[in-house]
Amino acid sequence: ISITGCICIETDDNLISLESKLPILLETISQITNTQFALKDFDFQSILRKLKSEFSTVPYDKSLEAYIDNLQHEGKSLVALWDSDNNGALIPRHVTPQSAIEVYWLCPNDTSHKGWRAPIHSVVNGYGCKICSNRQRYTTEEWIMKARKIHEDRYDYSQSKYVDASTPIDIICSIHGAFSQPAGQHLTGRGCPYCAGQAFHSADSITLAYPELAKEWDLEMNLSEYNVTPDKVSFHDCREFFWHCNFGKPHSYKATLWSRIKRDLKCAVCHGKQVAYDTSLAYLNPKLASEWCEENDKTPEEVTPKSDYVALWKCPNPHHPPYRQKVEVRSRGTGCVYCARRGKKHPKDYENELFIQHPYIKLLKPFTKTSVRVECKCEICGHTWMPFPYNLIKSKGCPKCNK
Repeated sequence: ISITGCICIETDDNLISLESKLPILLETISQITNTQFALKDFDFQSILRKLKSEFSTVPYDKSLEAYIDNLQHEGKSLVALWDSDNNGALIPRHVTPQSAIEVYWLCPNDTSHKGWRAPIHSVVNGYGCKICSNRQRYTTEEWIMKARKIHEDRYDYSQSKYVDASTPIDIICSIHGAFSQPAGQHLTGRGCPYCAGQAFHSADSITLAYPELAKEWDLEMNLSEYNVTPDKVSFHDCREFFWHCNFGKPHSYKATLWSRIKRDLKCAVCHGKQVAYDTSLAYLNPKLASEWCEENDKTPEEVTPKSDYVALWKCPNPHHPPYRQKVEVRSRGTGCVYCARRGKKHPKDYENELFIQHPYIKLLKPFTKTSVRVECKCEICGHTWMPFPYNLIKSKGCPKCNK
């Protein structure tokens, strides 16, 4: 494998893996030889049977032949007969009972039953003729009687022809017309896939089933989001779609078909449960929206002015830090606590105000709150003292030099 130019195609230690890698092998050979190969009409199992017959080294006591002989001595038999004609040179002596090779089998009970191909180990494990293994065999008339007991008069069986449980049978639904499904599945209670919402039928489209509802369909939004039109969507669909406002407003809202049909749901935007651009903070109050911080996980387009969302806002005053406030409260005018002057003043604001009143007085420690004295110094005479913040601003200046 390590030789230069050697290409390695790895498989698991089983025939299924080997068979799955054959297309890769042929493609690799095609590239090396510039010759095209194809797997059309290529029967891997047939080649495997031929090789097994030519190179078999299975001891008799380990072979399928010995297994069959032992069953006969016990008065038993395999659930299927070896098909010598189709299996060619391969015989039970060449293989083991646990082999995964697929070979041909015949029904031991009825020669009219069609033969089949299956792995050797599956037959050894008891999986025999598909027709005989059906728990109940019916004529077409018997099957129809059985089906009517289960589904009553819901379906028309005039086109039905029963073969076996796994073969699809034609059935006619009174609503959706003809459909096919395995005969056995129909007897387990399964019916029309269109009635069950498992497949789309044009009769179930919103356009035909609910034409008035289809008029409220937002074609542009639904094409953009789902790439669908109302004539291609069944009323069984569980997704949320876009609908034009029921009250004539220039916006759309999202709702499921079930809520529109069963609950007659009206515009969720007008009811305040959803947000459209024309009801958003960005549209109704762009000035306030300009104070919105980018750190928020929503945008001004995603909230209304009456929203309870607690957002982070930036104050127009660059010295003031961002603050949190509900959108609804902020829309009523309540904002930055420093700008509101409700017993709070930002240290920078106090410093600027002090400079305007007394430019020669310097704060040695920053202002914190009105009830805490500040330490200050006169830059003219060098005197230091500790007044209350607002007493300092209202004073004439330095108590020593009056500057």
